Amino acid sequence: MGRDRGDKFCEYQDAGAREYWLIDPRPGRQRTDFWVLGEDGRYNPPAPDAEAVYRARALPGFWLRTAWLAADPLPDPLTTLADLAGFAPEVAQGLRRRQAEGQPPVRAFGRAFRLLRLPGSCPAHLR
Repeated sequence: MGRDRGDKFCEYQDAGAREYWLIDPRPGRQRTDFWVLGEDGRYNPPAPDAEAVYRARALPGFWLRTAWLAADPLPDPLTTLADLAGFAPEVAQGLRRRQAEGQPPVRAFGRAFRLLRLPGSCPAHLR
């Protein structure tokens, strides 16, 4: 993480990368840091969200709960995806039921990615 917080940080800032994220999942060192490029060309930490949610500037519509990154165990992927896509928790339960019935929820994942409206975020094999 030393290079990430030093040289690489400066390289990304100098290159004009709109955001810089550092996520350290190591036990005992778990930490998330986000920086947003300001008009002055320097990274600044965004104001914290009262709900501990980070809303990406470079990917409009994308957000994540920072607690997800340090949870042990990690949150259920289907529930997390449903939350990101704005679906009710019951959607994740329905996807899990489909999976248990031998019907992989691949198309449902693709639909959820499309609903997030992130250009290029849905790999072709999930459509």
